[in-house]
Amino acid sequence: MRIKSADKVWGFFGFDSIKKLNKWEDNQINNLTVSANLIGNLLLRLHNTEILF
Repeated sequence: MRIKSADKVWGFFGFDSIKKLNKWEDNQINNLTVSANLIGNLLLRLHNTEILF
């Protein structure tokens, strides 16, 4: 998942299943997408208030 906001990519996060093959359900993918968007928006807000960087 890309962590992004306002056309800026802040980074990536992901999950691996190493013991067995896992087929991700649509709701799991949607939850990860929402999480990535929340993190991206938080980073943008911190950046804009000069707390970060």
